[in-house]
Amino acid sequence: MLKQLLVVFIGALLSQGSTAPTSKAQNNEDWEFLLLAQFWPTTSCYYFRQSGCSVPEKVNNWTIHGLWPSNANEPQPENCNSSMPFDYTQIESLRDRLDLEWPYYNKSGARTFLWEHEWNKHGTCAYNLPTLQGEMNYFTSAMNLYQTINLFGVLKAHGIEPSEEKKFQVQDIFDILNEYFQAKPNIICLHNSEENVYYIEEIWLCFNKDLTARDCEEIPVHIETALKFTSETDTLFRKTKGYIKDCPQDRKVYYLPIKHP
Repeated sequence: MLKQLLVVFIGALLSQGSTAPTSKAQNNEDWEFLLLAQFWPTTSCYYFRQSGCSVPEKVNNWTIHGLWPSNANEPQPENCNSSMPFDYTQIESLRDRLDLEWPYYNKSGARTFLWEHEWNKHGTCAYNLPTLQGEMNYFTSAMNLYQTINLFGVLKAHGIEPSEEKKFQVQDIFDILNEYFQAKPNIICLHNSEENVYYIEEIWLCFNKDLTARDCEEIPVHIETALKFTSETDTLFRKTKGYIKDCPQDRKVYYLPIKHP
């Protein structure tokens, strides 16, 4: 089913108009694949709890963090063209979709902050792919790709549903997504130090430039150890990589229900 949806989506994406570049990127914008990062709203609100946060009434799913041009074993290109600063008027017609699929949860900041940040940092670097040229194409394409995925539905179909009582093994979530998408994801956790519990925070899925699924790369991960006081151990600690980041050693985390105001 996923492959059929992606075929339809790719065909529509290739047929949509592209915007001719107005200037060349100022920084190196070479990249190999796209990473679609998604937030779990409840965990985002825990992160922004001190500055104020609420999940919009209609948001009941994972939401977009960003679509990031990425490289294997090399840094992502960032802030590639300062001559194309974010202009909200170019995507104002997408407001309802953006508020639903790509909201910003920090209530102390401007509602357009996340969109501006993602465009300036990542969207300008995606410009060498015609289907992502310009704000309208970049944001529409990211949301259309997001629509083919439905993380909430995939996890629910395999018995992973938000709960205030039950904790889940992160490895189980990883295995479900790896099997369903036929590609390895990255999973990121967030630690509640006050209660010493962990929440699932983000899931990253990766795609080739033709938007077919591919394995994400291993990323630097936090491995807890009692032996991290010597420079040698610290060096080994920094070199540790994996697909699951900032999660507890037993890998059991909360996937809390979404609460609306």
